[in-house]
Amino acid sequence: MKQSKNPLYVLGYSCLSLGVTFIFIALIILIKNSFELSADVNTLGMMGIVWFLIGLCVYIPVKYRKIKHERLKKEGVCYDAEIVRLLPNVYIQIGNNVSVYAECNYINQDGKTRTVKSGLFSLRCPLELRMKGIGMARWYGYRDMLRDYVSNYDKEAVRAKVYVSRKDPEDFFVEIGYKVRK
Repeated sequence: MKQSKNPLYVLGYSCLSLGVTFIFIALIILIKNSFELSADVNTLGMMGIVWFLIGLCVYIPVKYRKIKHERLKKEGVCYDAEIVRLLPNVYIQIGNNVSVYAECNYINQDGKTRTVKSGLFSLRCPLELRMKGIGMARWYGYRDMLRDYVSNYDKEAVRAKVYVSRKDPEDFFVEIGYKVRK
């Protein structure tokens, strides 16, 4: 099972990389100009610092959640879950992917069915939605088309596992993965 990427992880990593790149370019210009400050160096340096801080603000919580998830994988109980429905978030899109939440049901040790909601994960958009401009979905009415696509997505291709803490059943996370096609 191939695990899906969190779109916020990609965003945070991209902002960090952009910030480091701006700072590196500013340092190269500073060295080239014999350490004389100029408007270019100040602007690039400030842009680099701003993008780096934005990246840190996004990346640190995502990394914290990832550490928590690893802890739950080691110490918690794993349940196979059935995906009930997929809920699109049209406001976060990266490339040809749309961000989606999954609502899942699992049966715990007591035999009770619980419903949980996953964090964000990425689904690849179909060609017809990309051609119509999925980025404009919220303004031009393609939002309903996107919801129809996501609700009719092949749920057999998407797998879910729920990891629950042994001490606190409210401490859980949902791992979403895709069946690897041969």
